[in-house]
Amino acid sequence: MTRLWTEPGPVHYHGKYIHANAVGLEPKPIQKPFPPLWWGGHLSVSLRTAGRYADGWMPIGPRWFDDSYPKPAEYAKMRGIILNELRKRRYPNEKFVFTTLINNTDIPTLRKDVEQYKEAGMTHFTLGEKAQDEKCLKDIATVAKEIGGSY
Repeated sequence: MTRLWTEPGPVHYHGKYIHANAVGLEPKPIQKPFPPLWWGGHLSVSLRTAGRYADGWMPIGPRWFDDSYPKPAEYAKMRGIILNELRKRRYPNEKFVFTTLINNTDIPTLRKDVEQYKEAGMTHFTLGEKAQDEKCLKDIATVAKEIGGSY
């Protein structure tokens, strides 16, 4: 992707799993040299890959599907694996985005969830909202007002 975003093309690529012949991409991204890469996943190979190549990480979710989403203590351990890889590549920790999807719920519970993940090393949070009607927009505005300005 970085070659597609930065080279005039056509791009030829032959990797272990992906082959592309004479591929181009226009228009090029506005962000230079290219958009930040955020990685998903919570298996160890995904965590190491995020630390080696990405600019941010979010575990696979959302949490409302089941209970397999990493809890704060597990999130902190996963973050440690990524930090180890960041050290190896000399990537500044403060530039890397650690995020997670936190389900929208009542403000006290949501604030507690945000605090727990923040203590586990989360630097940004993504609000999980099942956008089903106009009420969702009001809920998002409430969260932004009540919690967004707190951090």
